[in-house]
Amino acid sequence: MLGACFLGVSVVAVEPFSDQQICMAGIAPMMGRDPKSFKFDNVEEKVYHLHDIRANGRTRWG
Repeated sequence: MLGACFLGVSVVAVEPFSDQQICMAGIAPMMGRDPKSFKFDNVEEKVYHLHDIRANGRTRWG
């Protein structure tokens, strides 16, 4: 992360979000889960395969 000040205004430049981050941020609320709980299995032509482990029984969903 890069930060700078110009005329009293703070400017922060950050890298754009990855496709994986956008995918997790979109799916997690629909599933009622924390985005950090998801793991990626693989990517095939912009289709992201992911899974998570449910705490109530430790079952794998994905």
